[in-house]
Amino acid sequence: MDTLPTPSENDAPGNKSDELVNDMNPYTDFEEAHQSEDTQRRTKCAYVEEVEDDPRTDGVSPSDPQLCYIQNYPRQAGTPLRTCELPFETLRKAQLKEGLEPWSPFQNKEEWELAHWLMESGASQGKIDQFLKLKKITGNIKDTNGDFRTEILELWHRNPLECVAEILANPLFANDQVFKPEQVFRQQKDGVPSNRKYNEMWTGNWWWDTQDMLPDGATIALIIIASDKTRLSTFCSDKKAWPVYLTVGNIAKAERRKPSSSAWVLLGYIPISKFECYSEDKCSDVGCQLFHDCMRTILKPLIAKGLAPTEMACADGYLRDVNALLAAYVGDYPEQCRVACCSENSCPRCTVAPTERGEPGPLNSTYRDPVTIVEAIARHSKGWKPPEFEDQNLRPMNPFWKDLPLCNIFECITPDLLHQLHKGVFSDHVASWAQKSIKNGQEEIDMRYQAMPTHPTLRHFKQGISKVTQWTGGEYRSMAKVFLGTLAGAAEPRVIRAVQALEDFITAAHRSCKSWISSIQLTEFHGSDDNLVGTSGGCPLIHSVFEMGNLEDDDEEEDDDAELDEPAGKLTKDSLLSADREYHVAKTPRVQVTIDSVEKDFHADWFLWYLNDYLYRNSLINDPNNCNLTPNMLIPIYKQARIHLPPLPEAISEKSVDVIQATQALSAEITARGLKAAQPAKMSTVLIRTDKSDPMKGPLHGLQAARVLLIFQLPLLIHTQSEPLAFLHLFKSFNRHPVPNSNMFQTSYAHQQHAKHGTILPLSQIVQTCHLTPHFGQMMNRAWDSANILDSAEKFYLNPYLQHPDFYLFQHRFFLYEKAKDDQEHEMRRKQLQIMQ
Repeated sequence: MDTLPTPSENDAPGNKSDELVNDMNPYTDFEEAHQSEDTQRRTKCAYVEEVEDDPRTDGVSPSDPQLCYIQNYPRQAGTPLRTCELPFETLRKAQLKEGLEPWSPFQNKEEWELAHWLMESGASQGKIDQFLKLKKITGNIKDTNGDFRTEILELWHRNPLECVAEILANPLFANDQVFKPEQVFRQQKDGVPSNRKYNEMWTGNWWWDTQDMLPDGATIALIIIASDKTRLSTFCSDKKAWPVYLTVGNIAKAERRKPSSSAWVLLGYIPISKFECYSEDKCSDVGCQLFHDCMRTILKPLIAKGLAPTEMACADGYLRDVNALLAAYVGDYPEQCRVACCSENSCPRCTVAPTERGEPGPLNSTYRDPVTIVEAIARHSKGWKPPEFEDQNLRPMNPFWKDLPLCNIFECITPDLLHQLHKGVFSDHVASWAQKSIKNGQEEIDMRYQAMPTHPTLRHFKQGISKVTQWTGGEYRSMAKVFLGTLAGAAEPRVIRAVQALEDFITAAHRSCKSWISSIQLTEFHGSDDNLVGTSGGCPLIHSVFEMGNLEDDDEEEDDDAELDEPAGKLTKDSLLSADREYHVAKTPRVQVTIDSVEKDFHADWFLWYLNDYLYRNSLINDPNNCNLTPNMLIPIYKQARIHLPPLPEAISEKSVDVIQATQALSAEITARGLKAAQPAKMSTVLIRTDKSDPMKGPLHGLQAARVLLIFQLPLLIHTQSEPLAFLHLFKSFNRHPVPNSNMFQTSYAHQQHAKHGTILPLSQIVQTCHLTPHFGQMMNRAWDSANILDSAEKFYLNPYLQHPDFYLFQHRFFLYEKAKDDQEHEMRRKQLQIMQ
């Protein structure tokens, strides 16, 4: 097996590896990656901290190749034929060349004349439709003349091969394309790799296995297709569109997912019809078959090509023989069933019976087989009654995918997290069941959502969740992020355990890298879902949760022990959540307030005393009791600060921005533009580093929660070049273990002399923001609201579901911590038994 100790061994064109980082300390080699000097000069905000760039963060890959082990594909793959000029370069030169033909960008004069004739020559719409060869369908309802009614449908589409060629040749993706599969492992013991990781399409099994079926040097373009029937307006009419999009999996997903990258191109529009020429009982089957007919027409160039390659220019400047193969199909659950030619009460991937999809626990069902499906449908169309047709709940369709080369459509179908997990299992089933388990149910839950502390990344439900009529994907996720906190203290332990296990699974399903989603969440959910079924009659979509968990078990070689190991000399224990961050504030504070106003308007009690103490501790004054600070002295303040967090490959592949807010409450006022509504104070809760981290003392050792009341700078009379400071109210240190059942860490305000314990720290000592959900108890205090909840509640939970990195850092790392302890205890008992024997 070939491994890559250094990137230099993988420098072939298009042979970029996607390196990954050890699970225990993912932030080590990235938190020192900061802006260059030129970037600092160009930025509009004041750059505060200067740290040299880390060359290990260069390139698209979010991780260090020295911290993983890469097994290259053993044969030649993605071999370039020769260098070439990209179409974009050719077009650019043509545009710059003097005397450009007037019909550009049309390929020739005849093409321009054809388009001109269609649009402006006065040809009738009938002639244009005839030229476009629109599909004409004949129904089963007769008109007044006794003839069967007909309908003309328009299908607009592009050649998928041309779309693939356009994407591959886009120079914007020159550093983001890969043309050869590889296998990435997190650990290597005695020369044997272990703990396989999956996060890009070239690290999965499908590309590796498919490459084996093609000749040496072949290049695969992994086609990803997405389609979704969409309502164009919710205010009037019933207009809908059915777009089909295309991209390729050869592009790194961090770039492919950006809307601004143009990695997705519009492939076509599937026609939408009410099928008024058909009777009502036929409309569903006709609509499904129309979808397959249109998709077959759209993908006809792929079928016609088969396994014959097409020469395509790639963004790295090389020409390759490309086999364009369908690798993934993205769609919501009804779309998946339509593609799979099965009824919507069935699983589109496996053969589980519809009546068994709501049963608790995993099912040992087999995946659907394309050959069996096609044969069963064919025999059924001839009037036979194959048992597979009824057993697998099929529909009499002519599938578009049956002639696609090397295509198993059931392996291409991807999970629909929104409709199957967020809406189907969680919102419609588990959340509804959980609300019924507490006193006053929906009313109590609404009150808790209204009083929930706010966060810049979190949707605040000012009227609760029962009043929301049009749910979006973001609202479903925001609802789920705090749902466990609303139940804590009110619901039964079995309810809390079930919700917590499902929350863990759903959050882990959104991860950037498939390596640390654990079956432990499903195991816990399996132990609780019998209560769900018994209470609410079962939920067929629960099968989706178990199936996703089985996908992880089938495809992943998980080695949890390896996650606890570290390459020697590469990582430090204290680096995971260090306070060494790049942050920005405004160039100059826009507001200056007196110290007296700070204590009154920002509720920063004893601010003057803490400021004197900070100056004394940092040797800026000699006597804290004899200082020139007075209540009338002006203090420059900032409304917010931005922390640039390094990428965490297990959760997010790019840098992210954390916003710390510190604004006072504003009363309502009448302005020239009308009444300006009152605004509550916005004071973020954050994590600060108070001690060196020791993973063996828990994942949160050395971290402490705090509430930011004020972000300010010292007056020029005291210090001329001080960095921004933050006045905080501290919370108590987290316990080593979370609260049972909810598995969330709990804290409360720290007090000193019967007042909230405060402190002043440099802004650079803040690690990141966090979200604290209050302990509401059995019945919430009706005087609480989102504006006073952080001042009124006594206990709080650290929310691990706010953002993907939070879940990894506060939930998964605790699992590793517990596993390490159990393994140590098991090893000690084993040695004791050996001694006794």
